[in-house]
Amino acid sequence: PFTILACSLRIPPFPEVLPPGSSLEQHARTLLLLLLMKYGELILSPEHSSMQIRRKILIFVIFFDSPLNLHAKITAPLCGTMNKQPSKESLKERLKGVFGLGPSRLPSKQPESKPSEFIITYDILKELAPECGLSNRIRVINHVCDLAKSKKFEEHAVEALWKVVEDMMQPEQPPEARHAVLLLLRAIVQGQGERLGPLRAYFFKIIWEYQPCNEDLPERLGVFKALTENGKDVTYLEDEIARFVVVWMDTGLTADFLQVLVNLVKFNSCYLDQNVSLMVQKICLLCNRTTSSTDIEV
Repeated sequence: PFTILACSLRIPPFPEVLPPGSSLEQHARTLLLLLLMKYGELILSPEHSSMQIRRKILIFVIFFDSPLNLHAKITAPLCGTMNKQPSKESLKERLKGVFGLGPSRLPSKQPESKPSEFIITYDILKELAPECGLSNRIRVINHVCDLAKSKKFEEHAVEALWKVVEDMMQPEQPPEARHAVLLLLRAIVQGQGERLGPLRAYFFKIIWEYQPCNEDLPERLGVFKALTENGKDVTYLEDEIARFVVVWMDTGLTADFLQVLVNLVKFNSCYLDQNVSLMVQKICLLCNRTTSSTDIEV
């Protein structure tokens, strides 16, 4: 009785939810009394606002056509266990669950496991330093290439890797050094995907401003194909892609590049509009001076 009285005092009339004196209000109060008479040991905590409780009652009255139906559904699991006295704790938790005042009874969804990030350690960076010799640096770069394709690197790991190998891209470096770094850039782009963000534009600038501009074309084109998903995605490259295409057509207009250009026209033609006539002219010149049926077909 003291529990019913306490709860009644905490739930004043609620005209904003149920019309006063209506049968719906009477059903709601009857529902509350039925629940408290069945599980009378629960004393509602003061921190639960009366508005919260009123809303819960309204939801249950609307969901069940009568309070007796709700009462039957709550007591149904106990019908086969009348000889066994349920614990007070279980009854209290049951009623708390009905009013939404306790922990949810729904099974909690297991959080999806995130793939662990690979840490580029100081030892790896140290082995990539110039004092370790070219052959050792290339060996470690090949190892990092495999890691980049299969694992996600921790934040800022790509920047750290680039800082220790960028000297290998200088014109005075042997071709195998430059090729190793270009392969590393390609592997990073392929493996790290959208994590690169604006670094995509930085890597694009590297292959565009490459010196000497007419060397290492297949390796540079491989990085460009990775950056654009073979010409389908030019995110972060929109402002420069048209000029790059025109410049590249003067130095490396091959069938492989034309395949990329086909996709650029298909998926990103809006960024090429101002250079279309120049591109058509260069392609026609290529058709006139080549004897390769593959080049002409592309």
